[in-house]
Amino acid sequence: MGAEPLERSVLSYIHHGFIVLDEDADAASAVKQMHGKKAEIIIVKQKKDGKFVGVVTDSDILDKVVVRGDDSDQVLLRDIMSSPVITISAKANARQALDLMRLNAIKRIPVTDNISILGIVTTIGRSCYSFRFLLQ
Repeated sequence: MGAEPLERSVLSYIHHGFIVLDEDADAASAVKQMHGKKAEIIIVKQKKDGKFVGVVTDSDILDKVVVRGDDSDQVLLRDIMSSPVITISAKANARQALDLMRLNAIKRIPVTDNISILGIVTTIGRSCYSFRFLLQ
């Protein structure tokens, strides 16, 4: 029989509903790209060295642009991103991911192999049925 859900690798729960954009991208074009790729999170990278520096979710765009009535063509991702990027190793298990998400009060966490982002684990996403069940 397989491992208990919380002891399984985070790789069992990742999905690829993310995009990577430059910090200088505007919110309007970011929303179009998110919609086109059915992404729920943007990983923001520095233009000069490609380092991951923040994340933007659809909620960030609603709360920090739309609700305020700002022009989404004029708002840059660097101005609305959450930073730093909190990630978890691909070697971690689901329990460690949940603990890290709770500790940092976040709902999504990028999974990395220390070179690139492999996917996203979320407490509410479609690929995390076990997480939703366990959190109820």
